[in-house]
Amino acid sequence: MIPTDGIVKSTADKITASTDSDLAKARAIYEWIVDNTSGIRKPRVAVSATFKRCSSRATWRKCADINALYVGLARATGLPARDLYGIRVGPSDFGYKSLGANTPDVTHAQHCRAECS
Repeated sequence: MIPTDGIVKSTADKITASTDSDLAKARAIYEWIVDNTSGIRKPRVAVSATFKRCSSRATWRKCADINALYVGLARATGLPARDLYGIRVGPSDFGYKSLGANTPDVTHAQHCRAECS
């Protein structure tokens, strides 16, 4: 379960304080995520640890961590949100090794995205 109370709720309220619509809330949370997370490789953290660090400029690695953060913040403001998990099946059209299944072995091609509606 992704928490939506405590530090998550207070952080979400700060992020969306000046918004006037659901779309503005979703965008403000997205912008906060972009400004306060990075893709520098560090050991993966559990969701509970993710939220303990959510008000600091932490270093993030995994798409699941970043998307769980978005989903928790969105839900804390009343926006319906969920994580979607899947496998990247095709190679990147741009040649990026990290954006697709570049070999028949797709065990490293898992990906997660957040959806907010």
